[in-house]
Amino acid sequence: MSMFNPALLGLSHHILQRRAVRLTRESRYLVQYILNQWREKPPSKEEFKKEVDEFYNVFSGLTDLLEVNVEGLARVDGAGAAQRNALHRITDAFNAELNKLQNPEDCSKAKHLVVDFNKGCGFGCQIHHASHCFRLAIASGRILHLRSDKLTYSEQGFVSVFQPLTKCPLPETESEIVDVLWGSPGFETAISVFCPIVEELAQVPEYAHPAVPTSIAEPLNHLHGAPSVWVSGHLSAYLMRLQDGEIATSMDKLLKSIRDPTDPAPVVGVHVRRTDKINTEAKYHKFEEYMYYVDQYYNKLDAERTISAQTEGWRGDDASIPNKPYKRRVLIATDDPHVFKEARDQFGSKVDSDGQPLYEFIGDAHRAESASLSTRYTHGSLLAVVADVIALSHTDHLVCTFSSQIGRLAYELMQTYPLELGDASMRFQSLDDSYYYGGQQQWYQTAIVDDKATNIKAGDRVGVLGNHWNGYAKVILPKSSKEALLPAYKFESDFKRVDFPGFRVNASSLP
Repeated sequence: MSMFNPALLGLSHHILQRRAVRLTRESRYLVQYILNQWREKPPSKEEFKKEVDEFYNVFSGLTDLLEVNVEGLARVDGAGAAQRNALHRITDAFNAELNKLQNPEDCSKAKHLVVDFNKGCGFGCQIHHASHCFRLAIASGRILHLRSDKLTYSEQGFVSVFQPLTKCPLPETESEIVDVLWGSPGFETAISVFCPIVEELAQVPEYAHPAVPTSIAEPLNHLHGAPSVWVSGHLSAYLMRLQDGEIATSMDKLLKSIRDPTDPAPVVGVHVRRTDKINTEAKYHKFEEYMYYVDQYYNKLDAERTISAQTEGWRGDDASIPNKPYKRRVLIATDDPHVFKEARDQFGSKVDSDGQPLYEFIGDAHRAESASLSTRYTHGSLLAVVADVIALSHTDHLVCTFSSQIGRLAYELMQTYPLELGDASMRFQSLDDSYYYGGQQQWYQTAIVDDKATNIKAGDRVGVLGNHWNGYAKVILPKSSKEALLPAYKFESDFKRVDFPGFRVNASSLP
């Protein structure tokens, strides 16, 4: 007869699990009670405003605690450290395979994919264009080459800021012109192939986002909440490896000015895009809209600090949690220098319970000025946007608009620091679009429960046009192709495994 060993249960895990169930039920009781009260006896206008404020405060406190406990389930009993270390192993293995493919032992036997970096758009868009082509290159076992002697941003070229992608040159006969296009008849056997912009492809390749290479699919799906974003982030990070020397030193100095490596205090990154695309691709958002989510994040950390004092529920959690509230540190990156004045005017006078400034705003208005439309395409502006996006990616939580390529790029790069951020798939809040990748394949979501009103069954796949961040998402109904607003919780993103024949990560190096 085997002996029962209570140590195997993971005490903290079960304490948090039971608490999460209780908090979920308390949330339901609260909402049901309040709504029934309002239905049976509608309050007056003044009473209603007061009751809404009271309800909002209680409900926010409940959901903060619920989120803290659910996040804790993935950290306690040593699970957080184990997950970060396992993700780090996948990152190392993936990067090693990229480097091996980009720098083969015998360049004369290699095949090549050439991309013109100077797509007619901004830096984030250009990196995403190159990263999309990088997917095609690794899938087909080709070396990626960038044509970038002169950038739209800088006549000094790509390698004035970033490391060369490969040691292998293009064959001399094809160093100037590559006339075989990806997707054209017989391109698979050509030595050198040109990767056009996604808008010019006859059809979206099966390797495009959100495809995840089969050789890393299973461990990545186990350990990370957005594997396709992880892949895109690692490809972009390889493209954006900074040159050693002054540029790398300058970036290191910037990151240390944002956060001392010995200080665990979190920083929230806020990216405000204002000068272009407003009223064409994106809506104008006031700075206070971003700060709403900054406060929401720090309120959650305050709840975590309070409840983690009950140590039985947090054994084996290596997260650094202070015994007093954090100063609310906010890194601002923007193309509008007036945002810094908005921050000071609206939030600079707010103080904490000790009378100390509640917020600390970090950022450089000069970098914002360089992003103005009149000076955007200069070498200085290139350095500024690179500094902004890398700095944003090193924050603990990102508030941005995913209509912005820079916002999406920063989020992607966040996935490449596993030891610091772990699974960073939930470390964001977008004020507008849900995450997408330009030129992606149709990215389906799967219903996890039935929706009787539309006859959607659990397991049905739907196209999702966007999450409205109000509890609802716009979806395309599978049978009628009509659009409908449905509760967003009913759907989860599909996981798309695709065999990349030219890219095989060594299984022995994976967790």
